[in-house]
Amino acid sequence: MGRYWIIGLSWMLTACSPQDVSPDAVVFHGIFVAGEPLDTLYWEAFPPASAADWPVGPVATVRDPLLQQQFSFESTAEGGLLPTAPFIPAAGQRYPVELVTPDATLTAEAVMPPAIVPGLISGNTFTVDPENPGEVAFLINWQAIPGHSFLVTLACLEEEPVALPFEETGKFATFYRDPFLQSFVSLKCDFFQYYGQHRLTIYTIDKAYEQVFFYLPSGARNLLAAGPDNVEGGAGFVTGVSKWELDLQLLP
Repeated sequence: MGRYWIIGLSWMLTACSPQDVSPDAVVFHGIFVAGEPLDTLYWEAFPPASAADWPVGPVATVRDPLLQQQFSFESTAEGGLLPTAPFIPAAGQRYPVELVTPDATLTAEAVMPPAIVPGLISGNTFTVDPENPGEVAFLINWQAIPGHSFLVTLACLEEEPVALPFEETGKFATFYRDPFLQSFVSLKCDFFQYYGQHRLTIYTIDKAYEQVFFYLPSGARNLLAAGPDNVEGGAGFVTGVSKWELDLQLLP
């Protein structure tokens, strides 16, 4: 999921720190991405020494109501839970999740947002005017999804990229750093850094996951001072996202 996957998961894992959970608690985390294999779930015990005393490690299960199947995840020494068989979540579905440890049973539900329905796309290719860095290259919109917001990432796919001829480039992150509500993006030429093929990825996230991006342990600037928690029997956060990928090309 790129930069937002890393940041979101990192903040999610710190959102329930030891001071936020009761002694002997277990914290459980996971992000389900529609259309991508779920390769890892995460758990952590407080205090950490309690986990070393368990005769066996935690085991997680994910139930797929659509396929009427149950998928198992087995623990590793690093706090990860790896699947014993491939599991690929789908948009618009709900997946009950259970984590069983010798001390507790934790339950949660990963609610997948609906699939993104594309709308207007101005085009997939654009010829760059070297004298006009602020020209709009691509206009893209999609259907709004009530109760959800969006994240976008932009990646250059060129192995040997050629830089654009502007003094300032790469402004994409300045404008699309955080979740937003509007169901469109407007990409100017100087949002990019290079000519060639790029991939724009649009993610749909729920309101609870949106909070992760505004989480600060100190509560500074009146932002969220405690991470979201939707796990019963312990602490943590399990959620789902859907995505839409679109390839764009800048030509000289």
